[in-house]
Amino acid sequence: MSSGHDSELRESIKNTMSEIFGFSQKWYEYLETQDRNERISYAILIGLMILFLTFFSRYFIEIVGYSQLQVFLAGLLLGVTGGVASYFIIERVQKPRFSELSDALAEMRRAKENQNLLEKTLHLIDRMTECLPEVKKRRREDSFMYGVAAFILVSFLRTTTFPGLNVLIGVLVWLYFRYEATKDYEREVSRFEEWRRRFEQQKRDFVEGL
Repeated sequence: MSSGHDSELRESIKNTMSEIFGFSQKWYEYLETQDRNERISYAILIGLMILFLTFFSRYFIEIVGYSQLQVFLAGLLLGVTGGVASYFIIERVQKPRFSELSDALAEMRRAKENQNLLEKTLHLIDRMTECLPEVKKRRREDSFMYGVAAFILVSFLRTTTFPGLNVLIGVLVWLYFRYEATKDYEREVSRFEEWRRRFEQQKRDFVEGL
């Protein structure tokens, strides 16, 4: 193999690895953000439950000498404290879900030699492939939440008396974002598969030229 061709091949491999790393880093950060948002949602839900239970407890137990405002403020304090505590407890108890992908990305950053970097890239590709179904699932959950938000917004505004309009708009918003999320996911996966095939071919060419 000529030195010029060898240099071009190395540069091409480097670019492909960079694209694969960027793709994997992007979706790892997305999955980690989704996990963090999930913990925040649970913490908010627990905090609200504590607040409501404290506030409405005045209907079932006699709280002598305390006004409704004082009971509400006490419930708010307990709710915030319970929510924050719940977040950190869930974070501590919950096992890292994407640790293998995180480790593969870290190994890619540390890899120096070309042969070692090639193997690390293949390892990263395998880990990212395992996480793709989770990416698809989370994207669809995002579209559902958009539909729920649209339903709540239309219900709150009450701009029309047409029955079921809030449900109809919520479903339409959900279907639209589900379609867009699916299309975007398929496009991203297609690019990833193309990079994977290109990298595997470049790796074979590089090894044969040694």
